[in-house]
Amino acid sequence: MRVENLRCPGCGHPVSGETKQCEYCGRIIEITSFSEAETLTAEDLKKNVAFYNSVCARSEENVAAYLSRGICFLKLKAYKNALESFDKAISIDFSNAEAYFYAAVSVLEGKIPFVQQRAKIDMAENYMENAVIFGDKGIYRYFMAYIRYDYHYRKSFCVKPDYKEYLLKAKTLGVSSKDIENLFKLLNLDINRAI
Repeated sequence: MRVENLRCPGCGHPVSGETKQCEYCGRIIEITSFSEAETLTAEDLKKNVAFYNSVCARSEENVAAYLSRGICFLKLKAYKNALESFDKAISIDFSNAEAYFYAAVSVLEGKIPFVQQRAKIDMAENYMENAVIFGDKGIYRYFMAYIRYDYHYRKSFCVKPDYKEYLLKAKTLGVSSKDIENLFKLLNLDINRAI
């Protein structure tokens, strides 16, 4: 994160430079995935958010801090705050595929695509199209397939490419059942909704 004179949000031990994990207590300082935030309590997540706020105040161009903060907000189900963090990360580094992916998740606010307004679906799909441009992964294609299935197909809307094409590409790129399970945890939805 490259900011000096900070303290670990867990134990208060000084951390600096590019510290990704506290040398003293072992706590992850730079959260890079939702699974890293899964074991943290709400109180710990709030401490981490305060830490990232300090980092962002000292270095407004710190993409890692905005991403980490956004992931914590996602885990706290503070979707608007999460989206603001991911949008800030995108404004600093427009080619960050993960920021687009997490932004799309934030837009859905823990609800299935079927019940969303069309504007939110368009926004989520736009974020995902950018994620695919900058880092084509099977899970990104699967997420697009899920949106296309749950919103467009279930409402009998005709769109191209359809969910089957995205699903096929996801399988070609190697999406695993664990990836899908993690996506539904991230979306805060029941895995039984998977396609």
